Amino acid sequence: MSVGLTPLIEVVESGSGDGWEDAERRWIAFYRSRGARLWNTTDGGEGVPGWGTPEQRSAQKRFATVTAEQRSTSVRKGRENLTPEQRTAIAKKSAAAKTDEQRSEAMKKRWANMTPERRDAIARKVNVGQTHDRRSHTTRKWQQAKTPEQRNASARLRQAALTPGQRTASARKIWINKTTEDRKAISKKIWETRRANSTLDGIL
Repeated sequence: MSVGLTPLIEVVESGSGDGWEDAERRWIAFYRSRGARLWNTTDGGEGVPGWGTPEQRSAQKRFATVTAEQRSTSVRKGRENLTPEQRTAIAKKSAAAKTDEQRSEAMKKRWANMTPERRDAIARKVNVGQTHDRRSHTTRKWQQAKTPEQRNASARLRQAALTPGQRTASARKIWINKTTEDRKAISKKIWETRRANSTLDGIL
């Protein structure tokens, strides 16, 4: 195709059911005997006859008989023997082969399986290397991706981790950064909530 030619396809045999393995092997052997440069890497048919050395075929057969849990354990042990640089290089290579959607889904899955302590450690590590504006942008982006319930839950967790003095200082800082209109709206909402609660207590 790089020199302007068009590949042609010629069906040499068709059919279905038993016997396809023998037909595949027969045609591969036929064209190889005539010197054709086939893309087939095996002799054809079921399995991989003609592929690799006896040791490689034996290792492939053993790998096929182990369970998914055993393979996962083997992979983890292999990663433990790698240096941080090697693990990073492997992760980058794997990520480069995925689409943006696949990378996003993989990140969400890893994040969901982490402990709160691990997530906090990662967040602190990321924040150290960022400017204030960049941290603010990242925080806003994370918040926008959450549902209102998730945002409220996160806010409650952050508040619970603060001392009374820290909560007061945080509230004061937030209040100072708000506009006059926002302050009036918040004060009005607080007043209406208190008045509603007072009326409700009187009725009860």
